[in-house]
Amino acid sequence: MAKSADWSCKCGAMRAQIEMDDGTRLICYCADCQAFARYAGSPEWLDAAGGSDLFQTTPHKVRITQGKEHLACVRLSNKGPLRWSASCCGTPFSNTLTTRQVPFASMQVNGLSDPDLA
Repeated sequence: MAKSADWSCKCGAMRAQIEMDDGTRLICYCADCQAFARYAGSPEWLDAAGGSDLFQTTPHKVRITQGKEHLACVRLSNKGPLRWSASCCGTPFSNTLTTRQVPFASMQVNGLSDPDLA
């Protein structure tokens, strides 16, 4: 049985379930991740050194369970990834590439019900 964790935006209007049985947790310190946290109005989601706590998995392991209408997307640079957030409160949700050839979703660990699963 696959282990999963619930994800929620800050206001609770958007929720998702993430299968956690296969993936990699990492901290990303790139300027684009830092800019996205600030753009989304969530700079507190960066660690003290400016890193984003992410769980990389594949998109088919992510299921939005509530508030799909709040899903928003932005691309901060011409070559940057797609940055997904909850438009209701600006909570960063996920990062994906612009192509299906390399399917991955970097999920924001801060929104997980149990970050230790990542």
